[in-house]
Amino acid sequence: MRARRRRRAFTLLNLLVSVAVLGVLSGLAVVSLAPDDGARVIGAAQMLASDLEYAQALSLADPDRPAVLRLDTGAEGYWIARVEEPDTPVLDPAGNPVVRLFGLEDAAHLVDVDLEIISGATDGWVEFDGFGRLTELAAAVLEVRLGDEARRVRVSSATGFASIEIP
Repeated sequence: MRARRRRRAFTLLNLLVSVAVLGVLSGLAVVSLAPDDGARVIGAAQMLASDLEYAQALSLADPDRPAVLRLDTGAEGYWIARVEEPDTPVLDPAGNPVVRLFGLEDAAHLVDVDLEIISGATDGWVEFDGFGRLTELAAAVLEVRLGDEARRVRVSSATGFASIEIP
């Protein structure tokens, strides 16, 4: 008579333990890949500086219709408009209005980020002239904050260039 061979295979218990370990590891990976507060603040500051440069470029391209970056502090965001129509956002080359509301659409990852005027942005906007300079005599300083993390974006009154200050 032949001896029976014992087959080796995964038991149900082995399979359940393996699936549980993979679930825990994937949960840890997702949490570690999420941007932290510092990265979100830096991203918001870079987006703001880039949009300030876009507003400056619009003013240089059409000096008779300078651009403004208008802050909507209630909704924690901003838009770019022409000085003669400050409540109407300009359209980007794709035909979309240039509006950034933290937590929505292009800025969805910036939820809970706060935007504050520190100085130089009278009436809640940063206005450029036809030469790309600020119309204010002082530099505009805007602060992006989330929890303990903060970055300031400074716009030079003489050149209109935006820079992110490193604390």
